Amino acid sequence: MPVLTKINTNSIAEDAITGDKFAGDAYLANTANQNISGTYSENRLYTSDAYTLSGNATVNSHLTLSSIKPTADVVLTASGAYTITGTGVLSAGSLLAKERTDLTGMTGEIGSVVTGAPALTGLGTVTSGTLGSGVTFPAGHVIKKTVFHNSDLVTVASNTTGYELFTITFTAQETNSAYYFSGTFASANATTSSSDAGDRCYIAWLSDSESNKYYFGYRRTSTRYSNAQGSSYANADHYFLCEGDGGYYMNSGWNQSFYTFVDISGNQSAFDTTTVVPSVYTAGESLTLHTWGAAANGFYYNQASSTGSSSSNAYSHFCITEIAG
Repeated sequence: MPVLTKINTNSIAEDAITGDKFAGDAYLANTANQNISGTYSENRLYTSDAYTLSGNATVNSHLTLSSIKPTADVVLTASGAYTITGTGVLSAGSLLAKERTDLTGMTGEIGSVVTGAPALTGLGTVTSGTLGSGVTFPAGHVIKKTVFHNSDLVTVASNTTGYELFTITFTAQETNSAYYFSGTFASANATTSSSDAGDRCYIAWLSDSESNKYYFGYRRTSTRYSNAQGSSYANADHYFLCEGDGGYYMNSGWNQSFYTFVDISGNQSAFDTTTVVPSVYTAGESLTLHTWGAAANGFYYNQASSTGSSSSNAYSHFCITEIAG
């Protein structure tokens, strides 16, 4: 049977050769060199290791010079003083994209499923978006400030164990956070006839539904001066915002004063310790702030007069700062 060794292309219909006509082991390979010259009027793709401009070339179609190698640079080298003209497009590049390990200059959006191994760093300025619940903040980072005021009127009688001034609830944002207390207590002395009229004791602490307490202030177990004893002392577990003898007083029925505390840390283990102490509270847990007041000669909370009048009364202001522990 005769073997057909050559077929003129003008005898083959344009749609006669399809993919299933190629053998399973057919492949595309680079030539060692491809000369470029003459006129190109049909779209054409070459794959070669090297390209040489061996004469003047006129490109009136789309002529692509490529390479099978994904890391190869496609270079057209002229072997003489030749020109390339025409109305078409001459392009060059690898058939396969080069592996890119540097994102410099790239733009776009990182999808939500992208993770880093190791973690992504050096992201620059992030102008929008929401941090997920799995983000861990460094110790000392401010997570949230809960700010409020209180206008309750409370009479704190003299020589007693003290009274609860107010409570307020809020929600922990993260687990094992540390907390700072800031506040201004407004009050008036209950008497103007004693040098001890200005005695004050203020204490504050947080608690959860399981009675886990987080105390604010300094811790002292020695002598107390403002009659902060009994239940107030037990509630405080030796912690005080202030506990002093013979504070501010004036010989007038109108003697309102303000005691202010700023960023008082919690659960300090000694008198002069400023270590950030994490709590045992969990994210989403409801917490209650308790405040307590006591004085040897009594006082009127959120009032301006020693008569206990509610006229000209003031508000007290407070802030609980949650920080990463």
